Parts: sequence; structure tokens; C-alpha cells
Amino acid sequence: YHDIPVQAKLAMWILICTVIQKGISLITVPVFTRLMDTTEYGKVSIYFSWVNIASIITSFKLNAGVYNKGLSKFKEDRDGYCLSMQYTTTFFTVALLFVCLIFRDAVCSLTELSFGLILLMFVELLFNTSMGFWTVKKQYEFKYKQIVAGTLVLTFLNPLLGVLFVVNAPYEQRGTARILSTVLAISLVGLFFYIINMKQGKYKYKFAYTKFAVLFNIPLIPHYFSEYILNQSDRIMIQKLCSYSSVAFYSVAYNAGMLMTILTSSINQAITPWLYQSLDKKEFEKIGKVLMALSVAILIPMLIFIALAPEAVLILAGREYSSAAYVIPPVAGSVVFLFLYTNFANVEFYYDCNNFTMYISMIGAFLNIVLNFIFIKLFGYIAAGYTTFVCYFVYCAGHYLFMEHIIWRKFKKHLIDWKKLFGLFSIMVILMVGMSLLYNSMAIRYGVILVIVCCVILKRQVIIKSFNDFLQMREKKTNEN
Repeated sequence: YHDIPVQAKLAMWILICTVIQKGISLITVPVFTRLMDTTEYGKVSIYFSWVNIASIITSFKLNAGVYNKGLSKFKEDRDGYCLSMQYTTTFFTVALLFVCLIFRDAVCSLTELSFGLILLMFVELLFNTSMGFWTVKKQYEFKYKQIVAGTLVLTFLNPLLGVLFVVNAPYEQRGTARILSTVLAISLVGLFFYIINMKQGKYKYKFAYTKFAVLFNIPLIPHYFSEYILNQSDRIMIQKLCSYSSVAFYSVAYNAGMLMTILTSSINQAITPWLYQSLDKKEFEKIGKVLMALSVAILIPMLIFIALAPEAVLILAGREYSSAAYVIPPVAGSVVFLFLYTNFANVEFYYDCNNFTMYISMIGAFLNIVLNFIFIKLFGYIAAGYTTFVCYFVYCAGHYLFMEHIIWRKFKKHLIDWKKLFGLFSIMVILMVGMSLLYNSMAIRYGVILVIVCCVILKRQVIIKSFNDFLQMREKKTNEN
């Protein structure tokens, strides 16, 4: 451990913190689903959905890609850039608050949240970016110990306050208590880092930094809005078309299904440097083979997780939520599309062709709203899982076609044969749907899991060799670079 580079230590600890955050979040789900009824749990989920949507306006996504770009561009004054971004998000937050005060009744009617919860939302929005700004800046300084300390404080403070507040609140007010505990935890930690950023930035504001970041992000805002619509609109539409209880069922299943992103995010983080280095050398065939192999590797634990969905929901939320298990297969399946389209988009970014991201995101968001409106009415909240699956497929297919267009136009070559992708997707859909039809047959499901595990054991030497070959290839690329 002491011999590995500080960059590797930073990446490792960020991964560990992410796993701990997701793990704590998962562990607390059974606690809160049993302390709150489904209506109160649904209200909490809706509140967080509106927070995520409002944060696009209040942060203007200045804590996203443009922040990293700015830290590189203004590396001689990173503290000043950090503070200027913080001041800018504060201005946007206060401006949106004034708009909501003016149209108070309309906002409450649209969100179906009380005005008190709207005010709590703005307190959270005011402080929820300061720690992120500080954390990313520390990544550039490779001070991972400080990052770990700050992350773990918030990771444990939020659920601890949540349990304390919820247990001591009247049963019909436990949703509000959970929201209040989250706002308090984020505000306490956020205020601390807000002051730290001000001190390190010497309280100075530079309009040039704001101008650069805002102008850079204006073309990307439709993409960010579309992304959040895809991730959050399903809950809001379930609330409008079904009930708060249905939102609770869907939220538990969706969060469980998206746990696979821990695996895919880690893989993406590991292969992105290798991907860019391989693109430098125009090794398209090798890139295609690695991406397809990794997709198959992700498919195996995904299928096992889908097979165990009824038991997972039972542990997470209890028998009252049992129908939510049918949401997990399409949501977990969407993770494969998410993994692939992220890498396809990275190829587009490498060749400075990122405008397509905005268009495909807007198409996906619009399609999601239309499909949700039609099929949630017909089949209930479970349909939202399948509309999510379809929209992520559209994302993936769109980015694949555009990426292949770029590679063909520049080099007259292909990265991945569409027939291989079609075969992978077809197998995934058959297995995904087939497994969901077996949820009432535990013996068959466990038999399928046993077969998969036996196949992995029998092919372990091939799997290990492939993994070692990739690591050696990546290490070789890094040394050459």
C-alpha cells in the first residue's frame, strides 16, 4: 500500500467511500421502511426528487464537468475558483427562492409539498454543493485523507440523525422528520465547508470565473435537465397517476436495482484512462473486445441479483413491498446500457463531438415522459421500470450509432459489430423477463443461480486470464504514456 502512487490511493479511497455511502444507504432502507408507512416514505421520495430537479437550477451544474475543467484552467487560483462557484450557486439559489415566494401557491400545488418543506428544500440547496466543491478541489491536491474524513462524517451523520428524528416523531409526521434530519445534516456539514471555502478563497469573488463556467454550461443544461427527468420524473408521475404508496414501492425497488452502478462506476473509473490511451493508438478492435467482455461480466452478477429480487425486497422493506420486486429486473438491466453508453459517450468526447449528448438526452427524457404517461395509467407503477429500461436502451443505441459514425467517418473502421450488441441485448432481455416470471418458483430461481455459479467456477481460469490480460494491457499503456 505504501508503495503505490498517491493517485492510485486517491482513486482507491474514493471508491471505498462510495461503497460505504451506498452501503449505509442500503442498510438504512429496512429501518426507515419499517418506521414509516408507505405514504410517508413516498412523500420523502417525492421531496428528494424535487430537490434533485431544483438543484439543476440552483447549482447550474457548476459542480459537474465544468468545475473540473475550471480547476485545470485556473490551477494557479483553485481556491478563488472554488469560492466563486460557491458564491454563484448561492446567487442562483436565492434567486429561485424569490421566484418561489412570488408564486408560492402554484409551486405548492405543482409539487404537492407544504410551504414549510419548500423552505427546507432551499436550506438544503443552499449548502449541498459546498462540500462537493471542496472535495473535488482536494482531489486535485491528492489529499485523500481529508476527503475520507469529510465524506464519512456526512455519511454517518445523516442516517443517525434520521433514525433519531423519525423514532421520536409522531407516526403521521415521520416523513417530515426524515426530511428535516437530512436538511440538518447537510446544512451542518455544508455550512462548515462553506466557511472553509470562504477562508481559503480569501472571501474574494471573481466574475471572470462565473462568466467562464456559466457560458460553458449553458449548452449542457438541457442535457442535465433531461438526465434528471429520466431519473426522477417516474416518481413524480407515479405520485400524480397512482399514489404516494406506489412511489414508496417504486423507490425501494429502483434504489435496489441501481446498486449495480457501484460495480459499473468502478469499472468505468478504471478503464477510462486506458480507453483514451487506446484511442490515441487507434486500437479500435481491442477496445470493442474489452467493452463486450466487460458487458458480459456485468451481466452475470446482474442476473443473480435479479433472481434474488424477491428476497432483497423482503429484507429491505418487508412483505408489504413484495410487488416492488417486479421493478428490479428492468432497472437492474438498465445498468448494462448505462455502462455501455457512458463509454460510447467518452469516445465522442475524445473526438470533441459532444453536441449529440444534448440531443439524445432530450429525446430520452421526452420519450420517458410519454411512455410513463401511457403505461403507468395502464399497468401501474411497475411499468415505470420498463419505460426506464426502454429509454436507457434508446440512450445506448443512439450513442452507439453516433460513435460508430464518428469512427467510420474518420478512420473507415468499426468499434463494435452491431450484431454482437444485438445478441447481447437479446440474451439479456430474455433472461431478465424469464427470471421475473419465476418469482413464485424459488427452487427454479435458486437452481438457475447455482448453474451460473458453477459455470463461473468451471470457467474461472479463462475469466482470471482475461482479467489479468486487461490489467497488464492497462499497465503497459500507462507506462507508455
